[in-house]
Amino acid sequence: MPRLAGVDALLQPVVAGDQELLNPLPSIFPLHKLTVTSHIVSRKKQLEAVVDNLPQKIRVLIADDHRMFAEALEAILGTDERLEVAGQASDGAEAVRLALRLQPNVILMDIAMPIMDGLQATKQIRKQWPSACVLMLTGSNSKSDVDRAREAGAAGYVTKERIAAELIDAILEIATR
Repeated sequence: MPRLAGVDALLQPVVAGDQELLNPLPSIFPLHKLTVTSHIVSRKKQLEAVVDNLPQKIRVLIADDHRMFAEALEAILGTDERLEVAGQASDGAEAVRLALRLQPNVILMDIAMPIMDGLQATKQIRKQWPSACVLMLTGSNSKSDVDRAREAGAAGYVTKERIAAELIDAILEIATR
């Protein structure tokens, strides 16, 4: 019993001659060292390639007819140094004009806006600038709205209730496409 009180007793081999079993890593590590190292190097190169393809700052155009909401979006985006607000549009027609003039990396487009709704604006932008990345914003998460946004050419869709949790990630994701 007195021997068990010491930590050394726990490290003693249970059966004499089985010392190799206590530390199997030296025999396993050489087998996996090459695989682990090459995986880490490969993953690092992939991440570097994604970062190298990102613009210095991702320029975002906000198109929403609710001024307070648009300002809140700008404040949210301002918390991330990778993002820059290129402009704001308060209706769909203005969104088309600004998108074509400013050529932002991502356009945040509200579906319901005056003069021209976000779906029509997205179609117009994509018709004149096929590589534009439009992220639809809406209070609705109905399947028909999602389908209509896809048909209009939107690259993504975020409901307004999930903006704080998902917006920046969604922008970063579609900006790298």
